[in-house]
Amino acid sequence: MVALIFNAVLRIDAQDLQGFFRVIATPACQATVWLAYIGPWAERSEQTDDACRTATVGSLTQVAMATLWAMEGDGRLATVDLRPAGKLLISSEDLDVNEKTVWKRR
Repeated sequence: MVALIFNAVLRIDAQDLQGFFRVIATPACQATVWLAYIGPWAERSEQTDDACRTATVGSLTQVAMATLWAMEGDGRLATVDLRPAGKLLISSEDLDVNEKTVWKRR
């Protein structure tokens, strides 16, 4: 199962849900997940239907976990890994001498 943890980003390609969504809440003892719409797929912008065009950024949707599991099984759901750019991706061992000095001081 994809990581349904707070702040995870999901890419969904279903008829009623399509685009990128952020996990807002996974309430304990409930079989639902709250997702916030954060945008359409860039490469699919011309193919979006009326439901996707009317969705506003930040709009919330409550989805059953069973529905998400079915979407994942069909290959219509994936976790998106957002990574910081540049120097934030390298480890402290890969820094040069001056950068390592600053890193240690911080």
